[in-house]
Amino acid sequence: VASTQEIVNDGNPPAPEDLDVTVEVRVVVTTVVDGAFQVLLRQRTVPPFRDSWELPGGPLQPGEGLEDAAKRELAKAAPTY
Repeated sequence: VASTQEIVNDGNPPAPEDLDVTVEVRVVVTTVVDGAFQVLLRQRTVPPFRDSWELPGGPLQPGEGLEDAAKRELAKAAPTY
């Protein structure tokens, strides 16, 4: 993996295969209950940002499409829905 120093030293961007890239999906679930707009959030249980709120989501698995990743992450966040 190319470091920032390597990029700065030669002035050229790294080749795509030298980049360490993670693609993530976020799932937005909304509803209206008794006239109140609601959004599904989950509370983080690990650092960083422990106890903060976030949209459900996570990294794509190798070969996984966005829709499948969204379904998987939603099932983890709200398993009864």
